[in-house]
Amino acid sequence: MATPGVQITATNKSPLILIVTWLLLVLAAFAYIMRSIVKISRQAMHFGIDDYLLTGALVLCAAQSLATILRAADGFGKPFDTVSVEKVNKITEAGMAANVLYVVSLALSKLSLLLLLAKISPNKRHNQVMHGISLFVVLFTFISIFVVSFSCSVPKTWDYASGRCINRTVWWIVFDVYNIITEAALIFMPIYVIGLVQWPISRKVVVSTPFVLRICTIAACITDMVLWHNVSTTTDPYFAEWTVSVTTQVIQCSCLVCTCVLYLRNFLSSIETGFGLDGDLSASIPLKDRTTAGCNNLSSERLTGSMGMLGQIQVTTRYEVHTETDGLESGGEE
Repeated sequence: MATPGVQITATNKSPLILIVTWLLLVLAAFAYIMRSIVKISRQAMHFGIDDYLLTGALVLCAAQSLATILRAADGFGKPFDTVSVEKVNKITEAGMAANVLYVVSLALSKLSLLLLLAKISPNKRHNQVMHGISLFVVLFTFISIFVVSFSCSVPKTWDYASGRCINRTVWWIVFDVYNIITEAALIFMPIYVIGLVQWPISRKVVVSTPFVLRICTIAACITDMVLWHNVSTTTDPYFAEWTVSVTTQVIQCSCLVCTCVLYLRNFLSSIETGFGLDGDLSASIPLKDRTTAGCNNLSSERLTGSMGMLGQIQVTTRYEVHTETDGLESGGEE
């Protein structure tokens, strides 16, 4: 016989929150572990800044999931009038912590991918766009942390159940719009760069697939917007908020997993001969695009760290031929 309080019922969604949170956390951790195994198997033991950012995103994801689990254990997912005042206070306090961790975890995931894209694109203008998006992510993240931390009146800035607060529905819809814009950029930019590469269509499709998968995150954000609107129209917003708690976990997990998917073995095998895993696509991009990318300079040998790989040497040789018709004297020798 099931234990009372553990069953998922119409008035008790706490077990559902626990199940979804645990499953998605395990999925995110599994994706990160597989990513690490692939890097180790390809002798890519060296960690770059993008790796540290993604590691930080996973750590914060785990902390955010833990805060959500503690909320559910205290009664989050039940009607407001069935939870004690003490429990409500703990739930809302943990909720603020979970929201801050959620905002920062998403930012680190996005910055990790943006840094990786900046490595593999030879075009300076592309890199400037990546840096511009990164700056936008950083600035919006600081704003989000401030808004989430002080969304209600002091001293209990976390007490959205009884305190005076900003319109939380509007804020989280704005945050979802920010997520959609940045995720769309993380899909469009790499696909645009891949489109310039002189590869067969089949390889372009394989390389583009991990980026296109971020549509799942966009879909989750759209769902989250709809659910936040529904929360604002219900008679018990406190109870109805369990739905957006679930979509929050989905967004956070999908953002991490889609970044880790870039290290799937088939994906790496497809780009090894083109990207070279060395952060330079110059050899595969048509000459007219390389010229606009600022790649028309004379270069010699250079040592590159191939997306975390140590000891890989790339030798690139370019020749410039100049013809001169003036300044030559007949019978003279320089």
